[in-house]
Amino acid sequence: MKGCGAPQRNHLSGGPASPVSDLHAGHDRITFAEEHREAAEILARLLPEVRRRGQEIAGVAVRPLRVIVSTDAPPAGEYYPVRYLSLLAGMALGLVALFLRDEFSRPIHLLCLAAGGLSGAVLGLVVAGKRRLTRGLQRMWPPLGGVCFDYDQRLPPVIMVQWPRPEPLPIVMELTFRTPEQEPYLAGILAHEYAHALLRARYCKRALPVWWDEGFAFWFTEQVLGQPVWRPESRAHLSEPEPRRNARRLFGQDAYVRLCACYYWEVRDLIEDGRLPELLRTPVRRLADFGAKAVSPDHPTPAGRTR
Repeated sequence: MKGCGAPQRNHLSGGPASPVSDLHAGHDRITFAEEHREAAEILARLLPEVRRRGQEIAGVAVRPLRVIVSTDAPPAGEYYPVRYLSLLAGMALGLVALFLRDEFSRPIHLLCLAAGGLSGAVLGLVVAGKRRLTRGLQRMWPPLGGVCFDYDQRLPPVIMVQWPRPEPLPIVMELTFRTPEQEPYLAGILAHEYAHALLRARYCKRALPVWWDEGFAFWFTEQVLGQPVWRPESRAHLSEPEPRRNARRLFGQDAYVRLCACYYWEVRDLIEDGRLPELLRTPVRRLADFGAKAVSPDHPTPAGRTR
């Protein structure tokens, strides 16, 4: 019944329910709570230029995407329910076979039961993975700034932009140039997350080596902003020992910020050596051949990646 119970919480604004609106920038859609309209209008103005730079650099265009301006951490998988349908269909087939076993021959009955059991097991693993990712995003969201989901080639990529802007970690202030101005900050977040979607469009892959995925995203951000992101002194971290392979577990810690500096300088050196066309042509499985100093070449970025 309407009007009963506690007020609903608006996932986008982090407060009581308020109107949610959409803006369109070409074929792209920007979703926001009304109190975030100014940020959404800036993003809508910036997005065509980010797309143009991506086309010039990578030679591909990202599919029409959705940008969501949000205060709270996004629940992983909320925007990608379609991938569950085939698993649910398999489970339904198993249930039909279970309750109507007299209507099927024994081989078909066993085959349907096996399909149902396998679908249920896979669905359980997928849901468990999404829950782990959601918990990780909730833990990481305060210093994050943005995240790109690109789970399924049949669905548009989703870029989430955190607004109001979060308070950065002290080490981020130490190693990067941070602007207090609203538009350059939003341009940097949008460009970084768009770069992840751009690489997936270029390689038609959901999982990429983390050093290339993050390093390229920071380099691409600089091309859009026309100014550096990392301070020159951050290059000193290239000389540190090779980090542990599962770098994503370090997110939210100073060690991960130092890793990102390594990824950026590694990729920048390769690009300044004129190897960007070669990198963009190289199959994903061979990208590890380019990583030498700071990279963890065989550790891929998850499909629902975080910045």
